[in-house]
Amino acid sequence: MPTSRSKRAFDAARLFVSLGTRHLFTKVKSETDIDKQGDTKSQNSQHIREKYGAMRGVTAKVAQMASYLDTRIPQGTRDALSQFQDNAVGIEWDQAKQVIEKDLGRKLKDFFKEFEETPFAAASIGQVHRAVTRTGDLVAVKVQYPEARDAIVADLKNSQSLATVLKWVFPSMDVNDMSEEIRSRILEELDYVHEAKVQELFYNYYEGHPTIVIPKVHRESSGATVLTTDYIEGLNFYSALNEPQSQLDNFGETIFRFVFRSLYRLKTFNGDPHPGNYIFLPNGKVAFLDFGFSRSFSQSEISDFMEMIHYAVIDPSPKMFRETIERNGLLRSNAPISDAEVYDYFLPYYKIVLEAIPMTISEEYSNSLLSHSFDRKSSLSKYVNVPRSFVVVQRINLGLYAILAQMRATSNWRKIAEEIWPFVLGEPSTAIGEEEQRWIKARNRSDSS
Repeated sequence: MPTSRSKRAFDAARLFVSLGTRHLFTKVKSETDIDKQGDTKSQNSQHIREKYGAMRGVTAKVAQMASYLDTRIPQGTRDALSQFQDNAVGIEWDQAKQVIEKDLGRKLKDFFKEFEETPFAAASIGQVHRAVTRTGDLVAVKVQYPEARDAIVADLKNSQSLATVLKWVFPSMDVNDMSEEIRSRILEELDYVHEAKVQELFYNYYEGHPTIVIPKVHRESSGATVLTTDYIEGLNFYSALNEPQSQLDNFGETIFRFVFRSLYRLKTFNGDPHPGNYIFLPNGKVAFLDFGFSRSFSQSEISDFMEMIHYAVIDPSPKMFRETIERNGLLRSNAPISDAEVYDYFLPYYKIVLEAIPMTISEEYSNSLLSHSFDRKSSLSKYVNVPRSFVVVQRINLGLYAILAQMRATSNWRKIAEEIWPFVLGEPSTAIGEEEQRWIKARNRSDSS
């Protein structure tokens, strides 16, 4: 596993050249039509797995994102890249066992009476094994690759290199804060003790929720590079896409509620919404996995987000909206652009909650947001910026809507949002909303007793 910056940069570049990449996400093109050449599709997938499937670090994260963010990428290429979600090349059992015993400080048999040596999932930083604890609990044990830390540190060690890449994508922006935020969040993913704390925060908050399921952390068999949680049996993302549309709508609503309730009520956002991080259960239930890439926000930051929504959606005012985003650092002051143009530039991000009507989140919409986010031709693009507090939140506009678009999830998103927005507190608008309201009341009674 190469860990030098030059060697890893060369391998990363070779990966994307082999895919015919000409622009990050939005302009990925295949040099051959792999969707129409018989078994070329499977050969391409196997080639990528053999040549690059064992790559760790930021390159694997980018490949993971590219596999689902932009549906204009040829399907065969997306399929080949999707292995980075949960089917990357893992490590041998002997290595995995060494990681576990070294981290926990005792023999494997002291914690588990059964342990499957073959992992059932493998992603960019670690692989996951099914096991049974000494007390009989069925669990999922995530084991960090021994070389993952060195690989990621090598990718991120030179902050100027990361800033240079970001500057190419966002030429007008102050990329130093953005690169530092990305570095901080990615490095936190390597700390499974930190991830366990975040997951316990979510578990304690959502315990008993009618459709949101958070696996319980088993602290006694977790450490810095090993994380043990309840094993959740259900459908993966691509199997769930075969469910009836009514069920997909319920799944989509649950994911939407989880993201925005976590942001506005828990003040913490789980910032890695890719297909491998969901397990789909009956009756619209969704289990949420992997809390390594998360961010907590201050009340001041949450208030800033809410003020933007207020002037964009609740009480539209281009003038006040502009003043708000300038104060928050999203727009440079004194930009020679009218208030109306500024308002129109940011409005696509709020499209699904502008009106209280049912709306299908389509691939056309999610792709348009991706293009809009990376558009360097807009007259406004040279004046916009992404401050640190908005870097992870931007994943809502990209990752979340890409997921919901593949489901073609349909709902009255405005009404659901009004239930969650603290400054509205609307009445339940769906069956899931009514169940959630009962859960909230039960939580409040428990907290007050």
